[in-house]
Amino acid sequence: MSGSPPSAPTGVPAPRAEDPTAAATADKRVLVIAVVVMFLLVSFGVVSGALFNPSACATIDPDPVAAGVAGGSGDLDRVLAASFPDTDQETLGDMTEALGSLSDRLGPVTGVAEVTGATGLGVTERGIAAIGPVTSSLNPGGSEVLARVDVGDGRVVGSGETLWSVAAVNELTGQVDAVTPLDPELEARTCVNTSLINSPLAFALDARDDQLLLLRINEDGGEPELELRDALQGRVWGAMLDIGIAQPGLQGARLTGRLGPGSVVTGMRTSPGDEMPVVTAVERDTGDTAWLLGRDDLDALLDGPLLDGPLLDDEMSQTATVWAVGEDRAIVSLTADPDPDDPADAEVALPTRLLALDLDGGELIWDAALGEGDAVRHVELDGDATWVTTTGDGGEVRFGRFDPDGEVTLDTGTGGDDGRTAVLDDGRVITASDGSIGLIGQRGFSTVGSDLQARDVVAHDDAVTLLLDGPDGGTITVTFGT
Repeated sequence: MSGSPPSAPTGVPAPRAEDPTAAATADKRVLVIAVVVMFLLVSFGVVSGALFNPSACATIDPDPVAAGVAGGSGDLDRVLAASFPDTDQETLGDMTEALGSLSDRLGPVTGVAEVTGATGLGVTERGIAAIGPVTSSLNPGGSEVLARVDVGDGRVVGSGETLWSVAAVNELTGQVDAVTPLDPELEARTCVNTSLINSPLAFALDARDDQLLLLRINEDGGEPELELRDALQGRVWGAMLDIGIAQPGLQGARLTGRLGPGSVVTGMRTSPGDEMPVVTAVERDTGDTAWLLGRDDLDALLDGPLLDGPLLDDEMSQTATVWAVGEDRAIVSLTADPDPDDPADAEVALPTRLLALDLDGGELIWDAALGEGDAVRHVELDGDATWVTTTGDGGEVRFGRFDPDGEVTLDTGTGGDDGRTAVLDDGRVITASDGSIGLIGQRGFSTVGSDLQARDVVAHDDAVTLLLDGPDGGTITVTFGT
């Protein structure tokens, strides 16, 4: 019929005119669906991440555990028997006799406590801490366990009012994934997770006097800096550190650092051609750089190559290790690194030189070459004097005293593979090694050996405390009033 529209083909719907309102509604539906899906994915990611990748903080939370048996001088036999239940009576008697011999030299036993799980000692506001994966807080006399916690995968470091539980994921490099300050009752304060994505990696360098020193560095090795943390204040400061660009774990393994009363000093490995500082000092209060010593600076200080010897020259790498920082000086060792391309180097005892550096400007106070094959194990500052513990290849621990000018005024030794010293107020020195416990005084050097192996020693408030491992895997502290 004329004027009528043509019919649409059978089976094919006629086209419809666009409805703007309907199109807008469809767009909104798509947008809402996209938002909901994104929310669900993110939520699932967060939940699954929490389930399968828990925060490192959760792995180092202090968990209270039963206190070990403890007591005063009259409880010595009881505590020894409880700490080493599988030890025969004859051996227990020998331990009692050895501790009695020590009390004749050091002073009366004021306390003994079972602290199995501890690996070191720290002086705290409450008294003494036997620190480690299981940490015990003791009263000053060492006769009472005030608190005891298990920090799981963590280890405890530090001294003062605040200790630190750190999630150490690599002992070689010092990398930590979380740090938690512990209050005097060993309860957790605010934990900081240092393993978050897009957060700098953290490497623990030192902890003392309530504070923790870290190396922070990006995953690509960029922007390395020192970070000083306080339990209450958090990050005190960050100081950029010139150590070049390298894999973070390698930088962590190469760098050492120590906190002193007013200064922080770091030491780094140095290779031929390096222009980065080898030793760096910053102000502890502010993080401002005090002075830097590069490879050429150390050459000038020592008036020649960093290390002298038939196998050494300026083409060798050296490692600077900071051992102690005092009021006016830092003690640093320089050790030659074996040449990885020369197999003969692995069979040769490469020498070490010890430096005392003035904290005002980095000037050399004294330097001394250690014996061939000697390795530094511990350094204790005694005013202007320095006690250095070394070990050699012959299974001997040596204790040397360097006077303010670097002259060796005493050098004595005992059997063992490791050792430490603690200086008493009267000038006597306690030596602790895995071979014996000794006392250096005006009458010379006397030692006491037993089935108890000394792991650590600290002097505090007219007393001295020893951390001793027994034959059955147990550990005790014994405190003597000096």
